[in-house]
Amino acid sequence: MGLFISELIGALVQLLLLSVVPLIWWLVTARTRAGFFSWIGLRAPERFGGALVGWSVLILVATFVLGVGIQWLLAGTPVAASKFAGLGVGALPAILVFAFVGTALGEEIFFRGFLLKRFNSAMSFQAANTAQGALFGVLHGIMFFSLLPFVSTLLVIVFTGVIGWSLGMVNERLAGGSIVPSWLIHAGANLLAGLSMAFGLFALAPGA
Repeated sequence: MGLFISELIGALVQLLLLSVVPLIWWLVTARTRAGFFSWIGLRAPERFGGALVGWSVLILVATFVLGVGIQWLLAGTPVAASKFAGLGVGALPAILVFAFVGTALGEEIFFRGFLLKRFNSAMSFQAANTAQGALFGVLHGIMFFSLLPFVSTLLVIVFTGVIGWSLGMVNERLAGGSIVPSWLIHAGANLLAGLSMAFGLFALAPGA
């Protein structure tokens, strides 16, 4: 229970921190034109079909594989999901909070819901999507800058940037601007990472 409460508090704080700038921006510029959730894209996809499902599954798998690759590069250095290592099924409630409320929802609100849509109001979609994807990659690279050699950090930036770019494409081109697909993909990857830690999959990683 202690881990669950700790994870819930941390997830809500992180969600608040990542949502405060988009919320203030909406209050100042768009409050009279649209509700916050609609404006940010936290609504049901306008379209739901095979292309959306197929690309979502592909990106989910790629994101999880990237996470495994990063864990190998880190050679046992703790990552976000390391707190669940070896805890088994008892960690499931905390893992669900970690996956769906923690970084996934907050980052999707900020990067795909806020930055991408604001950038796209000032430039072409491809430029806007590339910009938010690059910033997404740089943020994750900074997290590992002191833990990895420069080349490995650069790989993290590039690969996470491509994932961020892909999430933006799915949302805007296949889901009518909804951030729900990218949220579920992001959360799904976090869920797999948490479960893998809890049940010892990453015990095969060097130094783990």
